[in-house]
Amino acid sequence: MLICKPIILLNNNCNFKCVHCYVRGGIKQLPVEYMKKYYENVIEPNGVTFVRFAGGEPFLYEHFHELCEYLAEVHKDHPEIQFNFTTNGSCVTDDIINDLELVKPNLVKVSLLSLRKDKYKEIVGVDHDLDDTLENVKKLKQHFDVGINMTIMKSTLGDVEPLIKFCLDNDIHDLFFSQLTPAGRGFQISDERLEPEEIARVKELISKVDKKDIDIRYDDGCECGFYQDFVMNWDGDVFPCTALTSYPEYKIGTCEDNVETMRQNIKKLVPEKRKKVCFVEEFVKY
Repeated sequence: MLICKPIILLNNNCNFKCVHCYVRGGIKQLPVEYMKKYYENVIEPNGVTFVRFAGGEPFLYEHFHELCEYLAEVHKDHPEIQFNFTTNGSCVTDDIINDLELVKPNLVKVSLLSLRKDKYKEIVGVDHDLDDTLENVKKLKQHFDVGINMTIMKSTLGDVEPLIKFCLDNDIHDLFFSQLTPAGRGFQISDERLEPEEIARVKELISKVDKKDIDIRYDDGCECGFYQDFVMNWDGDVFPCTALTSYPEYKIGTCEDNVETMRQNIKKLVPEKRKKVCFVEEFVKY
């Protein structure tokens, strides 16, 4: 199999302005026709069994209902394909839940960036109440398996342990911690990235948790999907990394291209395959 876990960014608009987000905001929406072409040229021919949808904020995607109807049809022919959605958790409506029911996602992931109300508002950059997001987590859990994502920064290191406890207390079995990526808005706060001793502290906290109760993963910069996780953005352009999707100079193809063509373009960007360590900083300079 040539490709592992493609990611599709449905839009670049979002109701949050998160300080660390690598997506440069806008008003663009992925035409559903581009999604269909990507499926025909990349997903189906390569036996892909996992596709993740994100944004922007995917629940603000103006073609969400049409997309879900299409994915439901795909799932009838290929029930082995798992669909996963990542959301900020602020826009969960009955209509969204009904549309997701058509797709039957294996997981809906919610970004919880802090469990301190003031810090949460500071990070998301708007006046949104953390309690509303937490209520939406419970609402989603009534219908789907829910996971939690958190980008760890120096100023939120103290939120790691409370978030683990929150997941355990609320019967949430999937928790993913990620390192700050210095791209998009995150480029401006690169000094918030953890130092090696802080990374070691996070790993120590995780090691104390009984893994029978929860699947906790931590990407400390060593989980690189550069050669497998082809990311299609809202324009139908494909990139080798989610952090590069706002940087058109690093495009490796479009929804019209096949995997082999895009792999050749990756080699032009990175002639020699690297070890699984994030090297985005070598590309992003603004």
